[in-house]
Amino acid sequence: MALYIILTIIFAMIFIALKSMTFGIITAFGAPFVILFFVFYIVTGFRFAGLPKKTAVDYVLYYLTTFFFLFAALIFTDSYDVGPRMRAVNLFPDSYGILQEKLCSISIALTVLLYFVSAIYRNIKGIHYVRNVILIHGINGIPKMFEWLKSRLEDEGIDVIMPSFPPQEGTIYEDWAKIFDQYIDSIQTGSIVVCHSIGNEFLIRYFAEKNYKVRTYIGLAGFAKTYYNEGKDVLNTAVEKFLVNDKQIELFKKSTSRRYAIYSDNDHLVPFDVLEEFPKQIGAKPILIRGIGHMGKKSGLEEFPELFDLIKDELNK
Repeated sequence: MALYIILTIIFAMIFIALKSMTFGIITAFGAPFVILFFVFYIVTGFRFAGLPKKTAVDYVLYYLTTFFFLFAALIFTDSYDVGPRMRAVNLFPDSYGILQEKLCSISIALTVLLYFVSAIYRNIKGIHYVRNVILIHGINGIPKMFEWLKSRLEDEGIDVIMPSFPPQEGTIYEDWAKIFDQYIDSIQTGSIVVCHSIGNEFLIRYFAEKNYKVRTYIGLAGFAKTYYNEGKDVLNTAVEKFLVNDKQIELFKKSTSRRYAIYSDNDHLVPFDVLEEFPKQIGAKPILIRGIGHMGKKSGLEEFPELFDLIKDELNK
């Protein structure tokens, strides 16, 4: 959207420059500029309207660009022959100049109508743009750093959803999925989902099945292949049963706009090579933070300022 605003302003400035020039060459290039601007506006307008969920700010920004379009496409149109600088931006010279005003006015009316229809559709379907943070824990339950993170985010006025799934022997995909189904309304395009440990595999599989889409995914100590820990039969069984395949990973990648994978060099559960491979498998940006272990209870990680800062940065984009 920001790019849309910037480019539209640039086009408006081009028209201002054209109006101030009187060189004969402007006559030859003026009309193509108007046509290019018109096509640009319509194409980006339809793309904007096609976005499933938008904020009030998005609409304000779009209608600002509508003003620039009107300013550039209508103000510089004149049916009178006043010289090359006016003919440069007049698609229909002489007595046909009014056609340009009609064409531009109709395009604006249709675009506005399109957005109203789109807004009504979203309202009927119950689709809303929500920016929230969803925290999904791993096999040992909610870690301390999740509780700290939830408190910090809520202090900032950010809505946080933190489901509680059965830990240890209760780590069964179907049971977790039933619980997460209760939070369907909270899964929005603007959501940021943070997953810890086996919670990453759960989300990948769940999103692949449900075809949900979110803004940002942040994986903590994530993995997408099996590994073995001696003496931890419950964990080994859960890892095997939650294992995701390539097709699920590809579907998951399409359901997330941006992906990050945070891992450590001293994880006591997941082998480093598995952690290192995970961001490559899911197409995520790798973030190595040394000395934070598996980020669960045994690691003693009770606060996670780096994660908090990453979430805040994503919310501000």
